[in-house]
Amino acid sequence: MFNFTYNLTEADYFEFNRHHTFGNQSTQKVIIVMRIFLAAFMSFIILLNLISGGGMGSLIFPVILGLAVIFGFKPLMLLSIKWQIKLIKKQGKLPFGKDVNIRFDEESYVETNEVSETKINYTSLERVVKGHHVIYLYIGAMQATIIPFAAFETDEQRDDFLTFIINKTPIKPNRNAAS
Repeated sequence: MFNFTYNLTEADYFEFNRHHTFGNQSTQKVIIVMRIFLAAFMSFIILLNLISGGGMGSLIFPVILGLAVIFGFKPLMLLSIKWQIKLIKKQGKLPFGKDVNIRFDEESYVETNEVSETKINYTSLERVVKGHHVIYLYIGAMQATIIPFAAFETDEQRDDFLTFIINKTPIKPNRNAAS
């Protein structure tokens, strides 16, 4: 049916983690709650500073720190993801195979790389997401098969594949699914 051979990179893995961290509604809600909490906390500290007679000069540091934390939350999370990937790499092995062959048939697909071969039934898929340059086949809440657009010979082949995979899975398309 479909057979693709492609290379995954650390950049692909980073983008998956970035998408997973910031690309869904629950994460967006957490970010909003964190920003509100941090803004309230910093306001409380500033109020305590004013009540204790700390003066305007002593407010500069808490205000700058508060703004950096509130508006720098997303960049800090992205830095954290990059740092985690570097740590994993230093330990000897990234959690993905670089040279991938993936074959889709009627009931399942088989992903083969330099360290493993995994057979996944379509019924195991939780969602299909079409990103800007990639397709994610989510197998669980935090695990997905990553298929870069570069794996497809044409846009038509990519669209045919998306139609195929959506028809093979039990999921219903929604705003996170392939469109």
